[in-house]
Formats: sequence, C-alpha cells, structure tokens
Amino acid sequence: MKQMSSNILLQLRISLRDPGFMFTSILLPACLYWFFAVPESGNSYIANFLIASFSAFAFFGVMFLQHAVHTSQEKHNPWSLYLQTLPIPKITLFVSRFVTAVFLGSLSCVMIYGVAQFFTPSDMSLTLFTHILFRLILGSVPFLLMGLLVGRLFNPKSVVPTANFIHLLFSFVGGLWKPPEILPEMLQKISPLLPTYHYGMLVWSLISPEILLQNSSLYYLFGFSGVLLVLLKLTDRLKKFS
Repeated sequence: MKQMSSNILLQLRISLRDPGFMFTSILLPACLYWFFAVPESGNSYIANFLIASFSAFAFFGVMFLQHAVHTSQEKHNPWSLYLQTLPIPKITLFVSRFVTAVFLGSLSCVMIYGVAQFFTPSDMSLTLFTHILFRLILGSVPFLLMGLLVGRLFNPKSVVPTANFIHLLFSFVGGLWKPPEILPEMLQKISPLLPTYHYGMLVWSLISPEILLQNSSLYYLFGFSGVLLVLLKLTDRLKKFS
C-alpha cells in the first residue's frame, strides 16, 4: 500500500508539473465550457445537460491524453526506463496511473461545475454531480485502453498533436460539445458509432427523463474495451518480433 501511495504521488507531481498537460487536460475543458456552454445555458435543464456533457469531455480527455502521452514517453524517457528495472509490479504502476487520472479528471469536472454554479442557472446538486462523476469513472476504462494503444503506436513528438486531434474529434462528433440531435445530418449518423456518444449516454440519462440508458450503450463500451485489449496484445507480440 505504501508503494502504491508513493507511485500515486509521483504520478501526480509529474502531471501537475507538465504545463502542456495541465492546460489541455485540466484548464482547456473549463475554458471551452465558459466560451461555448455558458452562453447557451438559458435555463437549468440546458445548464445541467451541458455540465454533464462537458464533464464527460473533460474526463475523457484526462484519461485518454494522460495514458497516450505518458505511454509514448516511457519508450524513451530515462526515468521511465529506470522504473521498469525496479522490482515494482506492473499492476502497481498501472493502478497508480489510473488513480491519478481519476483525481485529475475529477478536478477538471469540478472546475466546470464551479463555473456553472456562478455563471449559469444550473440547479444541479452535489449529489447528482457525484453520481455523474461515478459513472464517468466507471465508463472511462475504454479511453484508458485507447490511450495506451495510441501511446504505443506514436512517438513522443507526434503523440501530443495526434492524441489531441482524436480527443477533440471524438468529443465533438460524439455529441459532448453539442447534443447529437443538433449536429449536421451526416455527423448525426456517425455519432452513435463513436464511444464518446455512448459515454455521454451514461450521464445524459441522469439529466433528462426522456433519455434512457440503453443496454446497447453498455454493450458498446464493453465491446470497444475488448477490441482495444486485443489490439494491445497484438502490439505486444509485434514488439517482441521486432
């Protein structure tokens, strides 16, 4: 347990000292919420819906970007290579990074919630916001795996722009910036094919009584995780043969 705590604190320090990561993953979602969501929050329902959507956008970003960037850097970073030589179980490093991402993702969501309470007519309670965070944490596993895969496929120089492009593209087309039904018709057809759409369903169903969380969304997230696990295994085998 002490080893786990030490690794969590280490991961937190590494992340918090990275200006690029702090801006894109922690501050950027709140800034985008300020510019795009606050002006559209005309009533409490819309305000609450946008809080849920942008919280999903923020949590997805932290979970995906952190694992993509750090996984790519580990291939060449002397400190990371040194850690791999220590008698530390891989599961300890993995859990430490996941817990760190959960903390930072929650922090980003709290910033959005704080902005909303001051500048929108939102009446979202802390209890409901906690439920939203809980679902975002449970549903974030596919994006953790997606980050690991992208980190393995791209080098440290190309992983940052690539991961940020994927993050923004999947968020917008998946309906995390604007409700899927008001996207252009072509994007409305693409939206349900993306994991971010089904991730959004986890929290949209808490806001609107008209939106029911379908089993198909849960099956999609589970299935997407399974496909990513297979791809990660394939990259492991290719690495051994190379």
